[in-house]
Amino acid sequence: FCRSDVTKLIFGSSKTAAFVEFETENGKERALAGHSVNIFNKKLFISRIDTPRTTVARISNLSVSAMEEIRKPCVLSGQVKRVFHRGKGVVDVYFDVSEWPNMVTILNSLNGREVDGMKWMARPAPVIPPEIIKVLWEDPQGKRYVKGLIQNLVKEIEQPLDVTRGYALVTDL
Repeated sequence: FCRSDVTKLIFGSSKTAAFVEFETENGKERALAGHSVNIFNKKLFISRIDTPRTTVARISNLSVSAMEEIRKPCVLSGQVKRVFHRGKGVVDVYFDVSEWPNMVTILNSLNGREVDGMKWMARPAPVIPPEIIKVLWEDPQGKRYVKGLIQNLVKEIEQPLDVTRGYALVTDL
């Protein structure tokens, strides 16, 4: 199994989930690095229980100067693809897909950091990059998760929208 020493395999309540215990930390890391394993000619998705389903960190409670310099401390935690400024004091930091197994460590290293007297809050963003969706879609449990996100998004869109602000902007032009 992934050239790793498995000490315990416990199947979950569904046919698509199992918990694997490895004899060594190195064996566990090798299995996680591949994001999937082949067992009996079947490709299975593998991830840590505590790993967020995204490589995007939403960091809030940032000062103006921290917003301008946010990339520097984030690069120390992992490979950054881009930074998206969401609004006052809030950014989404897109980490490379290779950082997915490290997201818990990355979030923990950024969460609670104090800069300019402001204590940062770093959480997994409700944004899933396409490469993560592709991996999730290959796993039945991940597919259910993605479908649930899409259904929730559609429900939000179906709600009546207040277009008065948009109308006012258009009429001002």
